[in-house]
Amino acid sequence: TPDWAASVWLSAEAGALAVVVVNDLPDDGPVQPAFRMGLFGAPAPPIPAFMVGGRDGEVLRSAAKATAPSPFQVVVRSIRTGGVPILPKTVGTASGDGPAPPPWPLVLRVPQDVAQAWSLVETVHRAAPSAELAAALDVLAQRMGLPEKRIWLTRRLQRFHRGDTDSDEPVEPQLAFVECDREGDQLQQLRKQFAEKTGLAAADITGEFEVRFREESSVGSAVVREWMDILAQQAFLPPAHRLLISYDGGITFLPDPAAPFLNPHWKNDFEMLGRLLGLALWHQVTLDLPIHPYVCELLLHFGTDDVDIGDDDDDDDDDDDDYDDKEHGLDNHTTAALPTSTNLERDSEKLKNIDPDLYKHKVQWLLANNVAELGYDLPFLDVLIDGGATLLTEKSKQLSTSLAEAIPVPVLPEVVAPKNILPGDEQAAEPLRLRPWQPNGVLVELVSGGEDVEVTEENKPIFVGRLLNWRLRGSLKGPLVAMVRGLRAVVPATVIAEARRMLSPSEMHGLLAGMRDIDVDNWEKNTRLAGGLTTCSQEVRWFWQTVKEWAVEGRQDRLQDLLQFATGSRRVPVGGFAQLVGFNGGKHLFTLAKGVHLSANSLPTSHACICTVDLPPWESLDAAKQKLLAASEVGRARFDEGLAAAAVQRNGDE
Repeated sequence: TPDWAASVWLSAEAGALAVVVVNDLPDDGPVQPAFRMGLFGAPAPPIPAFMVGGRDGEVLRSAAKATAPSPFQVVVRSIRTGGVPILPKTVGTASGDGPAPPPWPLVLRVPQDVAQAWSLVETVHRAAPSAELAAALDVLAQRMGLPEKRIWLTRRLQRFHRGDTDSDEPVEPQLAFVECDREGDQLQQLRKQFAEKTGLAAADITGEFEVRFREESSVGSAVVREWMDILAQQAFLPPAHRLLISYDGGITFLPDPAAPFLNPHWKNDFEMLGRLLGLALWHQVTLDLPIHPYVCELLLHFGTDDVDIGDDDDDDDDDDDDYDDKEHGLDNHTTAALPTSTNLERDSEKLKNIDPDLYKHKVQWLLANNVAELGYDLPFLDVLIDGGATLLTEKSKQLSTSLAEAIPVPVLPEVVAPKNILPGDEQAAEPLRLRPWQPNGVLVELVSGGEDVEVTEENKPIFVGRLLNWRLRGSLKGPLVAMVRGLRAVVPATVIAEARRMLSPSEMHGLLAGMRDIDVDNWEKNTRLAGGLTTCSQEVRWFWQTVKEWAVEGRQDRLQDLLQFATGSRRVPVGGFAQLVGFNGGKHLFTLAKGVHLSANSLPTSHACICTVDLPPWESLDAAKQKLLAASEVGRARFDEGLAAAAVQRNGDE
């Protein structure tokens, strides 16, 4: 059994006086966890126990097989006792008078594992629900910080997808493989995966997930992290793609309300976005794609078992809408799968957190002033696409136009309603193709026939309510349904329902996006030195002097590039650098190692899967600054071996 405590107890029950446990289990992250110490709060076994692994474990195993059934002696030495052998006195050997074994780890030295305690109580509570256990779950949840909640979520997902890891015949994880053309159209490549049900669209993306860039040899966890960031940056975030939109200058993003009206692939594109978010949670990757906390709130809500997330387009729940104007109801823009609000003030506050300008200049102003003071007629419409919003590059314009000519799509009217939404389920592996729209922009009806309904002092609360309902729910309905469908490929409804109880929307945002800015002091504090380096080593001092100068200059871009070079990711996980993720999702501190294989003129080299940078023996601070800047440029190029080689050549020439 992969549980030290259980092994020791079973040995004691079999009559053993002491036991040496050989740990030969690999640590493969969520796929196969390392050998466990034991359950949270487990009592100390009644006999001494020691764990041996690696080469010593193999020697011991071979000796046991060679001498069985004859007894043989094992002497265990501890660095805590200066190498003096430690054996139980009851064994009666010559060394039996030596020091006592160290204390049982679970009792004295290992911090309490709140996440595992919650999982155990939750398991009992599911089998035999009680108010006492429910209260205990709430208390334990309150004791968890976000890093612990991330551990809880990983364990919960592992339990769902892997089940009993102690099984004699574990199920072989499925392999999902991606071959990515770094210079190609990432959105088109993603659509090809969807059409072929490969890569991110594979039936099971919780098994082995491997990414290779075409004509490059790099593989591993860091390459997967890099690929996920490339998808975020090049497939989903470009404004020209009209998939995501930001109202705060690129700090956070929400689904673009125009997407269902413009993009023939919108349902599939958003489903792939949901799969990307799920894959990030599974691998504990912080994406360079900060989804707004309000979207996280809706994703958590969609995940409960009693919510219908079907994407039928004929829902009509106007009867439940307190803002409903019976004469001018807007069909299909609300759904029971989204939270309804009877509180204008609460919805206004939500909009303020999403789009402060719209809140200030329209909602707040209308509620505080007489409509007549506007000086113009205001219809029951909202802006869907700004006039002059031609964000496509010239190349994209030509491509979109040629595709539109090959597959004719009527120009979007200046005023649209739900009937103008595209099916969104095309599966051709084609590049971006958007429906053309009028250069003066596009407006959307907030009530049926809204173009002809004027806002008055009497009906302005209905207008404000309809505007809020559209912005907070109606415009997000279709994309969110598709995103949840994708998210559930990794995070099933049962786990999302539990996560809703455990995580706040802002915490879920933090799990997905990590921290935007890099705290250099926190970085230095959580750095390990290896290969003989110390804090006094000149290359270490020059490394931090350079990095701190970038921080003082406000060059977060350089810091992010350097972090990308070292770890494969540009963002710091929740909890700071102490929670840095390395191989297969496991925690791994940032490490500076002595580059014994490097010359004074070399660039530093990185082992991004284990968050390690090898530092050359630089001869001056100026040389260190020059080489670290070049390394950050390599980080911006990510794992592009061609660009990295060019950077090395360029610095070698200098």
